[in-house]
Amino acid sequence: MGRSAEPEGALAGRHAVGDALAGGAAPKLILLFCSPAYDITEVLSGVAEVAGDAPLIGCSTAGEIGTDGPGEHGVVALALGGAGAPNWCR
Repeated sequence: MGRSAEPEGALAGRHAVGDALAGGAAPKLILLFCSPAYDITEVLSGVAEVAGDAPLIGCSTAGEIGTDGPGEHGVVALALGGAGAPNWCR
């Protein structure tokens, strides 16, 4: 899981997804939760720089919940699947 509260949208998207992918395995799906305070086009441009070919789904939020607790005005990403995932998730 990755999280970013960078003020610039592309950087926030890049950091959140980059952190979620830190395990090194190619994900089967990326979930993205994004504050409406960001321009989603900018966030997605940053995400595209690091996400590769993984399918992406997401939504806007009224608050984001990550492993370090709740937050506001940020981007949270969760990468699912890849090496080490259960067979049903590969």
